[in-house]
Amino acid sequence: LQKFKEKPYQLVFMDIHMPEMDGWEATKKIREFDKEVIVFGLSANVTTEAIDKALESGMNNYLSKPFKKENLYKLLFFYFSRE
Repeated sequence: LQKFKEKPYQLVFMDIHMPEMDGWEATKKIREFDKEVIVFGLSANVTTEAIDKALESGMNNYLSKPFKKENLYKLLFFYFSRE
């Protein structure tokens, strides 16, 4: 989070399972000071509950690992072709 505050990004790939803070909590903290950045959640856990929690935390979308590059390209096109 400190790095993000020092230099904002246009896109964040947020792993859900991290050692100190999970991706849901990290996304909530990012959203406190940046509502515009695109955040994609990443996890091998592809349940409806996990996807709902990702969206509720403020993530824009969710990719299951391993993901196909075509799925990533579609998301990137969707979010960045509107700029």
